[in-house]
Amino acid sequence: MSYEADYNSWLERQKERLTFKYKKIKAERDSLIDDIAVLKANISGLERENEKQLELLQDFSKFINYKLIISPASDTYKHYRSELDKLEVE
Repeated sequence: MSYEADYNSWLERQKERLTFKYKKIKAERDSLIDDIAVLKANISGLERENEKQLELLQDFSKFINYKLIISPASDTYKHYRSELDKLEVE
């Protein structure tokens, strides 16, 4: 009888330990799921911002191209065109 009581007590402790671990792992998983949602939202925002900046760079590129037609000897406009070329902005 003592062996059975000890075994039941041991099983109860194991159950409590595993329940605690399960709850901890589940909380970590839930936290990671929340983090993923936040990161996806941040990525979307960065993609929109990136698109706006790319449009601005393209407008600036058109402006520099125009200025180079008007003033082909300008070192400043040549420098800007060179920098835009490095960024692969046409």
